[in-house]
Amino acid sequence: QAGFEAEEREREIELLEAGQALQQAELERQRDSHRALVFGFVLTLGVAILLFNWHRLRTRAASMAEAVERERTVSAGLREIDQLKDEFLANTSHELRTPLYGMTGLVEALLEESSEVGPDARVVLNTVLQSGRRLNRLVGEVLDFSKLQHEGFELFIEPVDLRSLADIVLTLSGPLAAGSKLELLNSIDPDLPPAGADQARVEQVLHNLVGNAIKFTERGRVEVSAHLDGA
Repeated sequence: QAGFEAEEREREIELLEAGQALQQAELERQRDSHRALVFGFVLTLGVAILLFNWHRLRTRAASMAEAVERERTVSAGLREIDQLKDEFLANTSHELRTPLYGMTGLVEALLEESSEVGPDARVVLNTVLQSGRRLNRLVGEVLDFSKLQHEGFELFIEPVDLRSLADIVLTLSGPLAAGSKLELLNSIDPDLPPAGADQARVEQVLHNLVGNAIKFTERGRVEVSAHLDGA
């Protein structure tokens, strides 16, 4: 009886150990399944993130390519407009210069060849002549401005009589001061030596300065003066 009971206990122990082994195997299988599920989820998530980033980068690259193409189109259009502007300025300047040359030529011939022109008429004709030359230079300055944007322009340095140049500027600016309480004065010493400068540019500067002075001065005088430094 004792031996039989011992054998029964051994069989029960073996059965318990076999059950524990089965439970342990089932736990391992469940752990492996969980690991596989987690790995699959992580892998799917990683693939989804990669696909999303790839799509975003592709969309951004396409947008950048479209932006670059638009910039190229706009740049080409601006270059074409700039070229048309230069052509328009050149053509317009040519059309303006032709009648200006004719006008100044006629006035010069009248002053040189006609002896019947009185002093007062000569003053008026000289004013007309200087105005025509001034307009001709302004037309040239329009082309110079275009050259300055692209190439630059040269200065023609020569001796300039500042007093005579100031007389011309003040004479041509006289109509701007008509009806006002302004006096236009040229205080440059006649004995002042000539200045080395580009006469057209100096005249342009004087016209701008005197014109602004007349425009923003209600009464008093607009005076042009010059002196020699280091003498």
